[in-house]
Amino acid sequence: MCKVNAFRTLLFNSLLVYFCFSLVDTINEFNVGILMVRRYIFDAVRFDLVHIGPALDIARETCLYEMKIKLNFVKGYYEQTCNKTQALGKASDLLKAERIIAFIGPACSDDLKVVGHLATYNDVPLLTGLGDIIVNERSDYSSLIRVSYDIKDEARAILAFLSRFDWYNFGLIYRYEDVYYDSFASQIFKLLLMDEYKNFQCLCKQTYSRSLNKTILTNVESVIDSITKCSRIIVILGGDKDVRQMLLIAHRKGITSTGDYAFIYTELIENEAKGATPWETGI
Repeated sequence: MCKVNAFRTLLFNSLLVYFCFSLVDTINEFNVGILMVRRYIFDAVRFDLVHIGPALDIARETCLYEMKIKLNFVKGYYEQTCNKTQALGKASDLLKAERIIAFIGPACSDDLKVVGHLATYNDVPLLTGLGDIIVNERSDYSSLIRVSYDIKDEARAILAFLSRFDWYNFGLIYRYEDVYYDSFASQIFKLLLMDEYKNFQCLCKQTYSRSLNKTILTNVESVIDSITKCSRIIVILGGDKDVRQMLLIAHRKGITSTGDYAFIYTELIENEAKGATPWETGI
C-alpha cells in the first residue's frame, strides 16, 4: 500500500503545484485529459483508475474549493492492460476534440514513451506517477513531469548498497523477457562499464521466465544452485512471489542459515499493495 499511497501523495502535490499555482488568476476553468487504464485485468499493476481515481478527486476538489480553479477531467480511458496504440490514439483524440491544457498519465512506461513525444511536440504538460523505466535522455520529453524514481537511480542505489559493505563481486538473478526487469538489469550492466564503478564485477547472471498466468517456467532450484556456486552476494530482480520461492529453496538447502550468503532484493513485499484491503471488496 505504501507505493500506492506515495504515488497518490506525489500526484496530489504535483497536480496542485502545477495546475493551481501556475495558472492565470482571471482564468479558472481548464480541461485536463486523463490517460489511464480503467482497471488492469492481465497485470498486477495497481496504477489504474480504480486505485488512482480517489487521488484525482481529492486534487480536483482542493483546486476548486481552496484555489477557485475548476479542473474538468476529460476521459481518455482504455481497457484491461497497457496498450501503446490505445494510449496514443486517446491522447490524439483528446487534443483534437478538446481544449486540453495538460495530460495526467499514462502510467505504463511504453505507453508514456509514445504519448510523451506527442505531448512534447504539442507543448502540452504530461504528469505521471510512473515512467520509471524510460531510459531516453530527459531532454527528449521536455513537457514530461515524472514524479516516480528513475530506474537508473535504483540501479545506482543497489551498487551503493553493495559498496557500503565492500561487496564488489556479486551474482545477478533477474526475470527474463520482462520489460521492467530486463531494463533494470541492463542499467546495472551499463553502470559497470563506467569508471565510477570499475571496482564492481558481476561474476555471473541467471535468468528465469514466467508464463502469462505468472507460473515460473524455469527450474528455480537449478538457478539457485548455479548462482550460489558462483557468488555469495546475490542480487535478485523479480516479483515478490518469485523471490519468496527462491529463498524457500535456498533455506531448504541450508544456504540462508550459515551467514555465508547475502540475498539482496530492492522492492517492498506487502500484501496490502496487492489489493488485500477491506475497502476494495466489491469493486
